[in-house]
Amino acid sequence: MKRLSVFLTGAFLAIAIGTNAQNIDFRATTWGMTKADVKKAEKTDLVKEEDTRLIYETKITNLPARVIYTFSFAGKLMRGKYYIYPDYYTASFYVDDYKMIADALTQKYGAPVEKPTVKEDDWISAIANGLFGIETVWKQKRMDVTLTLSESPEGKIVIQIDYVSKEFTNVDTKEKRDSLIKSL
Repeated sequence: MKRLSVFLTGAFLAIAIGTNAQNIDFRATTWGMTKADVKKAEKTDLVKEEDTRLIYETKITNLPARVIYTFSFAGKLMRGKYYIYPDYYTASFYVDDYKMIADALTQKYGAPVEKPTVKEDDWISAIANGLFGIETVWKQKRMDVTLTLSESPEGKIVIQIDYVSKEFTNVDTKEKRDSLIKSL
């Protein structure tokens, strides 16, 4: 069963992050799109809409996952995230998935600029003891990509792949600051 999960996860990664058209930043979207544009582009089921986020439920191969789109103060797409929440009975399965995803992202984006602070030999015991810090970062021209193995607010282990636009995150910060200054 575990081997099937590893195979299927690898197959997903080849599709989801392996081919990326030049103007596509995250899934079938580009940074700066509006909510309406993202809704047209996203093919999975919308489960929740908030002021600054769209949340979709999907399966990444056989793993339950959410796709989360975050929009700037001005309503422009600035972040996309895969929030993968398998329900394994042992920490080593999460570590295996993390390593496989890290390898796929390294093939796609080159060597990471930041690697986990916890030594790989200690990952399973760190997870078992609730001590997380397993994060890998790739910096690209238009975005930063961060892979994280962490604990959710509900106390479950999750794997996240976070794509953050450099341009629209900076624009969002400026727009919020300008709005704050005007309101003071």
